[in-house]
Amino acid sequence: MNNLEKTMDYKGISFSAGVALLFVLANILTKKSLDAGWEWLMIVVSFLVVGAFMTFRAVCKSFGLAVASGVVDSLMMIFTIAIAIVVFKESLTAKQYAGLALLVIGLQLVR
Repeated sequence: MNNLEKTMDYKGISFSAGVALLFVLANILTKKSLDAGWEWLMIVVSFLVVGAFMTFRAVCKSFGLAVASGVVDSLMMIFTIAIAIVVFKESLTAKQYAGLALLVIGLQLVR
């Protein structure tokens, strides 16, 4: 079976969620590091990114790049939207909610 024929179980999706969270956290800390006095956060970000890519490599090895990348990218989008809504009090349009629903449906189809 080639990698495109593989599906991702809940364990793989959970592992991918961890990878996505590492990337999202790195993005948030990078933005915070732009504030005066917070430049040192880039050291933390460096370690987070290395960890994220190493775990992403493991997911790719198990499920292939096409499946792993699609799942991790979708989860990153979902986590980013959730943080934007909860932390930054942003709102979404109906069209954006529809896109979010399609992401969730896509994740179900990959598994």
